[in-house]
Amino acid sequence: MDIYAHSKLQIISDDLAKTTVIYIEEDEPLRSELNWLLLTHVDNVYSITNCSEAFEILDSVKVDVIIVSLNEKNTTKSLEFFKYVKDTFKEIITFSITEPDRSDDLLKCISIDLDEYVIKPINNFKLLLKLDKYAIAKNEHELLEQYTINLQAKIEEALDANRNQDLIMQQQSSQAAMGELINSIAHQWRQPLNSINLHATNMLVDIELEEVPTVLLDHTNAIISLVKDMSNIITDFMEFSRPEQEKSEFFIHSVMTTLSKMLESQLFSKNIKLSIDIDSTLKISSFKHPLEHTIINIVNNAKDVLSEKAMEDKEIKIYTSEESDTIKIYIEDNAGGVPEAIIDKIFDPYFTTKPKGIGTGIGLSMVRDLVTNKLNGSIEVVNINGGALFTITLSK
Repeated sequence: MDIYAHSKLQIISDDLAKTTVIYIEEDEPLRSELNWLLLTHVDNVYSITNCSEAFEILDSVKVDVIIVSLNEKNTTKSLEFFKYVKDTFKEIITFSITEPDRSDDLLKCISIDLDEYVIKPINNFKLLLKLDKYAIAKNEHELLEQYTINLQAKIEEALDANRNQDLIMQQQSSQAAMGELINSIAHQWRQPLNSINLHATNMLVDIELEEVPTVLLDHTNAIISLVKDMSNIITDFMEFSRPEQEKSEFFIHSVMTTLSKMLESQLFSKNIKLSIDIDSTLKISSFKHPLEHTIINIVNNAKDVLSEKAMEDKEIKIYTSEESDTIKIYIEDNAGGVPEAIIDKIFDPYFTTKPKGIGTGIGLSMVRDLVTNKLNGSIEVVNINGGALFTITLSK
């Protein structure tokens, strides 16, 4: 080999060495010559005389390239073999080598969409360049596949971490909501329990004074009525906590009335007025409980801020507006509004303005998730009239 030829072969990439080639040639001298050329650059070369031998190799080895030399005797079988390879092993690159005076063979190879066509006499350097081109492409494809696998693994890892984080947030939110529920029940039960205790004490006094049965009956009926009210409170809270599988149609005013009963004792104890101005005929088809959780979270957030204010006339307003295909629910307070520097962050997970150990930063984040993911709506907040205005937009 002369120096020029040697320098040309030096530009062949190392990727070619990793390629597995089947070379089929009936002409012994030509097969030996090309086999020697391939082995100088390719580690795995199967040099055979006919297509039948190739089937056994294909069954046991991952082949990258098949080169078949066609002649007058083997053209039909070779083309059938090529079709089989193209149909069965779509990733294998197919080369045909044809005689210069057999243009029909070349056209037949083109008709079955082979990848490369070589006409004798073979230019060794061009053949190697063609093989090298596919070897480089194969290596880049494998690198890309590996990169994709690694990327998918990292994405799955990140998603798992996010899912775990979401689960923690949901658990913390549930615990916080449970605390609010228990606190609300305690507030709403305090007065009835005091009344029951008073009636029971009066009954004991009446018995000692030998009062008439009608007086005792009045006390008994009063206790029964109070216990019934307490039972209704528990029913309301149980309904509030029950998960929903399907949407239902309900009156928004009815939902707000129920929530008002749940919240009134806590708000009253903080000297906060809750005003509800909603059309009693306004209906929506949605998930009721996520909407209830959303409203309670926002109201509780406003309650916490108002509780810290030394002011008169503390108030939270809930009202609605209706458009052709949407309903907007507004929750407005007069607690001074959200500082402009943080108003874009208040829905972010774990963002809180409360002291460490008091605020978790999950309430409003869960509100956004409930509105966007469960209710398929949107939520925004602006400052207005000396307070914050939350707007929830839902489809009818």
